[in-house]
Amino acid sequence: MYEKVKVDGQLIASVKRWRPPSWLSLLPEQIQKSGYFLTWIQRFGSYEPEEILGSTDVLDLLTNGGRDWMHNQVYVNTAAGSIAANILCLSTDTNAPNATDTTLAGELTASGLGRKVAGTITHTAGGNTSSLVASWTCTGASVAGIVKAATVNATSTVTYTMVHEGTVTTATLQINDVYTLTVNTTLG
Repeated sequence: MYEKVKVDGQLIASVKRWRPPSWLSLLPEQIQKSGYFLTWIQRFGSYEPEEILGSTDVLDLLTNGGRDWMHNQVYVNTAAGSIAANILCLSTDTNAPNATDTTLAGELTASGLGRKVAGTITHTAGGNTSSLVASWTCTGASVAGIVKAATVNATSTVTYTMVHEGTVTTATLQINDVYTLTVNTTLG
């Protein structure tokens, strides 16, 4: 499904969104919508407020591996668990997120846009949501087509679990642009 993204009435992107399977409508709404991704860019040298690229819900797809990891962390493991899934990564891969994905195809590793531990992590005790925020500064050549992001549990790309994967509003960064990603998740 293609969605037109507008800011102040001006079209800034035409984005292909993940279409949920038909059986998803049978689940309670709080399970269907587990959170959202919000992105914005602050252009280098700009004194204007950050440019909000967009936000939407039904984006942070919980992968099968992520679900298993969470159950193991919360219910199964009897020893200390592994690192939290608070590491964010970006991608230019245009394929729709899929619960069977185990890696983030097209993951960015250059120009200062590699994996980043969330700089702000919030969760209210007794609540059912968490928020992760990370910012990257584009340090190399311009990067076009950032369209996907994920949360993982390792800074290394060798061994890790991808827990959430979702699409973000398409972004093109120039050198010194700051890209900020907020991931809001709801579990249970």
